[in-house]
Amino acid sequence: MELSPKVLAYLRASEVIARTRAEAGMYDRSTAAAINKELKLIADRLLKSARTSHKAGTIKEVYKRDPELAKACAQTRIARRYLNARKTIQKLEPEIIKQYKEEQP
Repeated sequence: MELSPKVLAYLRASEVIARTRAEAGMYDRSTAAAINKELKLIADRLLKSARTSHKAGTIKEVYKRDPELAKACAQTRIARRYLNARKTIQKLEPEIIKQYKEEQP
């Protein structure tokens, strides 16, 4: 499996940060535990970014090979955006009507 340089960089950074620990004796126990926890969270976010980046690259390759699939996915994204916008409007509509009625004399 070929990984892009970007994905490799994310993975390498995640490995380095995952092995990094707060220096003993520099911090009290609770501070060191908090630092180590944050470092673990950062390493996890980097891994998630690597997965997302690899997935995006893989999807782009599939789209290049199959233009009909790319077109269908684009139409699906457009429909999803429309439905999300419609749902947001439905949530905000009662509040907007209420504000409008309050402003009318």
